[in-house]
Amino acid sequence: MPTHRRSPSDNASEHRHPIPLFRLSRRAGATALLAAAWGMLHGGPANAQAGVAEDQQSQGVEVKGVKDPAFMPYRQAYDLAAGASEVTGGHATLVIRVTSSQTHQPIPELRLRIVGEKSDAPVPIAPDGVIDLPLNKAFYVDGADIVANKPKKSLAVDIHVVPQFASKALRFEDLLAATSAGQAALAKVVPWYLRIVMPSVHGVGLCYPATGQTVAVAGEPRLATEVATDPKGVTVYCANFSAKEAEARRETMLEAPEGWQALYW
Repeated sequence: MPTHRRSPSDNASEHRHPIPLFRLSRRAGATALLAAAWGMLHGGPANAQAGVAEDQQSQGVEVKGVKDPAFMPYRQAYDLAAGASEVTGGHATLVIRVTSSQTHQPIPELRLRIVGEKSDAPVPIAPDGVIDLPLNKAFYVDGADIVANKPKKSLAVDIHVVPQFASKALRFEDLLAATSAGQAALAKVVPWYLRIVMPSVHGVGLCYPATGQTVAVAGEPRLATEVATDPKGVTVYCANFSAKEAEARRETMLEAPEGWQALYW
């Protein structure tokens, strides 16, 4: 029996065919450790590009029978995001950012929707391109898809796992727990045949958008000089701490100036 799906477009007079969303853009670095897993779930390598014809103007969209197999099933997105949340125990979080495949900058007019037999809901997108994927079992059971109002080939998706802390007052114990969470995500969410070619998680860096910051460890300065790229594509400068160091000094406090973000290295 035919089912009717609504376009993600905000303009009701410009209905378009739903376009598959996820073409992955895998970037180097430990923060991108889940990109290959997402690519595997999508049925291809993490940096695969699949050309899709430009969406066509239509007064309505009717999808009959079997769904386009090139769509990104919501179930796969849900399993990855929920799995990462479960294994990290709140000590790390998943960040998904959708940008232009050409400029890697946010697309202001981009709209994403979760569309199924009984489902039709927006996927919130922040101005910086980071999405807030709703984790809803009803969408999962419905067998919904994630679709966009832009051609698949015009989009890039970056997936990152970043450390998460309950407080800005940090001990090495906190860094150790976050490092273990990142390692668990790599070990339990990413399949073994992709793990062997992906970077390991060695520890946590406290990173700043400008040079000249210093993190104090028991009165000893640690300069934030290690160059990294954050999930939004911004160059940052980090003071890195290894799991081995954190293990040996669990109760030691770190004094970090305001404005840091934590990244794996």
